[in-house]
Amino acid sequence: MSSLAEVFNLQLLFDVLRMTTPILLLALGGMITDRAGVLNIALEGLLVFGAFAAVVGTGMTGNLLVGVVAALVGSGLLSLAFAWFALYLRGNIFIVGLATNAFAAAVTTYASWLISGREGSLSYPQAPTIGPITVPLVKDVHFLSFLSGHTVIDYTAWALVLVVSFVVFRTRMGLRLRAVGQEPLAARAVGLSVRRIRYLAVLASGLLAGLAGAQLSLTLGGFVQNMSAGRGWIGLVASIVGSGTAFGSAAASLLFGATEGVANSLQITAPKVPAQLLFALPYVITLAALVFYSATRSRKKGVLDT
Repeated sequence: MSSLAEVFNLQLLFDVLRMTTPILLLALGGMITDRAGVLNIALEGLLVFGAFAAVVGTGMTGNLLVGVVAALVGSGLLSLAFAWFALYLRGNIFIVGLATNAFAAAVTTYASWLISGREGSLSYPQAPTIGPITVPLVKDVHFLSFLSGHTVIDYTAWALVLVVSFVVFRTRMGLRLRAVGQEPLAARAVGLSVRRIRYLAVLASGLLAGLAGAQLSLTLGGFVQNMSAGRGWIGLVASIVGSGTAFGSAAASLLFGATEGVANSLQITAPKVPAQLLFALPYVITLAALVFYSATRSRKKGVLDT
């Protein structure tokens, strides 16, 4: 019991919320593009590009807001490039997405070497980092204290769950988005620009990925190669497992964030467990969730077809 208490405590809940943030933002972005009929394979690259741009912007100006804006602009422009190749030039979405991911990894590695002389890492010692926000009253309630002390991006991510859900399912804009994804020919017949709406969906996804990248690098205080650790792919899976809804994507993101939090906690409380196994745990759970979702969906489809 004592060992369980060491793992499952308020600190774990705090870590889970912190680790869920980038996955959640990516999942929301993936959900938006999926609703528009575009599978955003490029989320990993957009995350990396945003993380790098945030460090450069903050380091060169000493201003966190500039860093966040740089992340949004960088990932936004890269997402538009992805959309141009995939939608306008009609390239294979998987090849274009993988190429975008490879481009982001290569460019950030080379640029970090040009700026700092260190390949794959970049930091500015005097640059500020995003600090925690203390929530009055909540911090003084013991069992709710894990909700306080997060960054502004952490709280923004959960607020965006409500915003995205409202926009997609309660507004005319969201209706057009879903129409383009479900029945593009019918949407075009009634005068909707399918390509333009899909461009906007991919751009929104890029902005969310940029914000996720800023959260990663500006809390760490620097950029490190592979710091995304596959979160772009995990976010994509979360959007799929979430069944195309903001709340479903949030629940799936929370599951994957919890897995990562437990794995990190076990590295301290259970040192005899191989570190490689704990490192692989989030990815194993991600794969298992995707397999379970696919099997459940196939079973439901089989029942409907009978």
